[in-house]
Amino acid sequence: MALSRLRGKPRTALLGILALPIGRPTNLPNLVSALARPSRACLVRALAGQSLLRRYGHDSDLQIGVVKDDNEFKAHAWLEHQGSVILGDLPDLKIYKVLQQA
Repeated sequence: MALSRLRGKPRTALLGILALPIGRPTNLPNLVSALARPSRACLVRALAGQSLLRRYGHDSDLQIGVVKDDNEFKAHAWLEHQGSVILGDLPDLKIYKVLQQA
């Protein structure tokens, strides 16, 4: 079943897709979009994506960045695989300062 056809299906019906291999990590955004509610925060989506990648043996790096713009604090989370952003990319992603991992 195409991932685009999964949107709007009952969540219990979507759980069966977790048994399918995700294939390449670049397919992850489509899978997370199909499973996650659109209103979910970027951190929730990035953590879900990282969990799915780990399940199928792929490494990933969760990045959390912050920026203060016009006296407003903003934060964003995204997922990288082999140095490329695969989930949570934004046109202005480079303005975010990545927090160092402990």
